[in-house]
Amino acid sequence: MIMVVIVALATAAATWLVGWWAVAVIALIAGFLYAEDPATPWRAAIGAALGWLLLLVIDMAAGPFGRLASALGGAMSVPWPALLIVTVLLAALMGWSAAAIAVEAWRGLGLKSAPQ
Repeated sequence: MIMVVIVALATAAATWLVGWWAVAVIALIAGFLYAEDPATPWRAAIGAALGWLLLLVIDMAAGPFGRLASALGGAMSVPWPALLIVTVLLAALMGWSAAAIAVEAWRGLGLKSAPQ
């Protein structure tokens, strides 16, 4: 549980500071740190999704989210909630992929324990 919270906060902060690709970097680090836990990729995915959801909620509260979501949804001919779901799923997919690669790379090196 604590890993999910840490990944979510780190993902939100790193995305805010450097951009969307930080999701993969944070998940890759988490994958190496928790390589022995078979649920690490899924926890990283949940954390990444929650991190981006946090950023979206902040934007909903303080930014022009409604106007932007409506305009994008209209331009793409999809309802704005679908854009919200796809955005969060993108973060989850990037988080899962990077963490899974890290876990498998760690196992491929033949190391017995994760670097703690």
